[in-house]
Amino acid sequence: MAGLNDDVSVDIEEIYNGGKEHHVKTCHGLVSVVVYGDQEKPALITYPDVALNYLSCFQGLFLCPEAVSLLLHNFCIYHISPPGHEFGAAPVCSTDPSPSVEDLADQILEVLNFFRLESVMCMGITAGAYILSLFAIKHKDRVLGLILISPLCKAPSWSEWFYYKVVSNLLYYYGMSGLLKDRFLQRYFSKEARGSSEVPERDVVHECRRLLGERHGVSLRRFLEAINRRHDITDGMSEEVKKKYNIVRSIGEECIQEDELMNLLAKKPTPICYDGFEPSGRMHIAQGVMKVTNVNKLTSAGCQVKIWIADWFAQLNNKLGGDLERIKVVGEYFKEIWQAGGMNTDKVAFLWASDEINGRGGKYWPLVMDIARRNNLRRILRCGQIMGRTETEVLSAAQILYPCMQCADIFLLEANICQLGMDQRKVNMLAREYCDDIKRKNKPIILSHHMLPGLQQGQEKMSKSNPSSAIFMEDEEADVNEKISKAYCPPRTAEGNPCLEYVKYLVLPRFNEFKVEIDGGNKTFKRFEDITAAYKSGELAPEDLKKALVKALNIMLQHLSSEEENKAENTSDDTYMTDGEATGINVLAQPENFSTNLDETEEATQIGEVGNASNISEDNATLGVLGEKEESKEQQDHLSSALSSEEENAESLQTEDPNIWWFRRTGAQVLCLRK
Repeated sequence: MAGLNDDVSVDIEEIYNGGKEHHVKTCHGLVSVVVYGDQEKPALITYPDVALNYLSCFQGLFLCPEAVSLLLHNFCIYHISPPGHEFGAAPVCSTDPSPSVEDLADQILEVLNFFRLESVMCMGITAGAYILSLFAIKHKDRVLGLILISPLCKAPSWSEWFYYKVVSNLLYYYGMSGLLKDRFLQRYFSKEARGSSEVPERDVVHECRRLLGERHGVSLRRFLEAINRRHDITDGMSEEVKKKYNIVRSIGEECIQEDELMNLLAKKPTPICYDGFEPSGRMHIAQGVMKVTNVNKLTSAGCQVKIWIADWFAQLNNKLGGDLERIKVVGEYFKEIWQAGGMNTDKVAFLWASDEINGRGGKYWPLVMDIARRNNLRRILRCGQIMGRTETEVLSAAQILYPCMQCADIFLLEANICQLGMDQRKVNMLAREYCDDIKRKNKPIILSHHMLPGLQQGQEKMSKSNPSSAIFMEDEEADVNEKISKAYCPPRTAEGNPCLEYVKYLVLPRFNEFKVEIDGGNKTFKRFEDITAAYKSGELAPEDLKKALVKALNIMLQHLSSEEENKAENTSDDTYMTDGEATGINVLAQPENFSTNLDETEEATQIGEVGNASNISEDNATLGVLGEKEESKEQQDHLSSALSSEEENAESLQTEDPNIWWFRRTGAQVLCLRK
């Protein structure tokens, strides 16, 4: 044996299946270590759960010949038992000080030093997993890897703490009674394994029950008390991981599950985040500014973001009349807006659903069918919210297929995190439920961001069908001023106040401060809590809040305008139309004298085409781009004349031809045509 010296006492005896037990003296008492295999091989140490030793905890694994053969072929196994949990353990003196979880972790270090082990693999279950994780955090250089089964990482909740206090008291007065054995067996085994009055419990459960009877109440109480006093193990994680976690978690109003997210960021340097959108209509500021902010946060934390341009889904949902060409044009428009708005695209991949599904149909469609097969119609209809539909609404067959396809998207993209809005929660939960059905352990983490409300009272989310309820990315300064001035903003009321929500989710994340002019003086707020307190107290009046909000929003949108203006200045007119062809997509805007109410004129009820121009009309929002095919000579001459006479028509942007309207925003020009 290696590592024997005068400072350590050891007792060696032959035990179960050729293993040798060593009683290693440590600063916190004797520790039983049972060694299996060739000590020249890499080391694997194990640590059991509460009330168990290595045999009762790992016997299911080590009674499997294939598993034992594989493990012993590659490792020498060192089974560590908590103090007093080994076979034939003598009762611990009740007056001895109880060890803490820190003491138990330090014992592992002393065991490694005794056996002269430089670094080890670790395998633990629940409480044992916590002890090994704590050891790994304290001594990273001594750990090659961790195998953790049902691990603990947080401090005990109040209910858990109280439960273990009751168990500890029962052990003190009654020892390991039949009632406590049943409680512990419920912790270790499923209901099926434990059996019932009609079905006997399995042999492994029966053997574990017998071994529990050998536990001394005092030893078990000491281990329980140590685990019940544990702290949040994430406090000991690296500052880098905690920083990443705080950045990523700040995006979501809800996270399912937080411990899974922490574990993912600690283990995977570049997690894959999935986001997606249906290309349809104009882009409001929640889609624009919030998306840019969230994506930039994710990439700054090391994530790779896959943005799913769901063109086929927009067609399934009958957006833009189901015209796939128009849908694709709007998808390009959205990409241009985000890039102009400052999205860091170094770690962002824009993926068209139609291209990906066509290219990987052999993997995708079996996923869709399996998801559909495992869920009933009622469960799928509950996901109608993701399309802006209700459960009672009559859906087309395509719209019923939609949730199964969106669920399959998550697995096709190999997403670790689903970063979508709260309105997409139901289909994300469907993906986690599907993982349960197929026995998949690594479930996608749901990180649902807040849905920015509409500007009018009672509007839970912005609506493109009501332009006054939302700020759009192409809105001019006057539009922003008018919409915010009419926005719902009750004095001294923070709940349901859309203006305050705009400050919280748009202004503060972008500028890290909110500057307000109050009583002739300037005041800068750094925290939303301080803004809310000032508003509730009356210090910050609604008119002052709105004035400051308008200024901040216009700065954001002006930045977008500047980016597009630079793009337009650096691009010749040929970019927009060469020989009757369009070779570029431009950010769109509407002039002040253009009405978005398509019901005002009978002529404006439908957007038309010149040649093969792709023009878009969705939810009273009118967008257009130059066509991709040659127009007639007469049409080309007319368009060229219109382009050259823009300055002459600055006051009235309607051209001589009543079928042509200008869309203009600081140099970026696009024609919208109507019949």
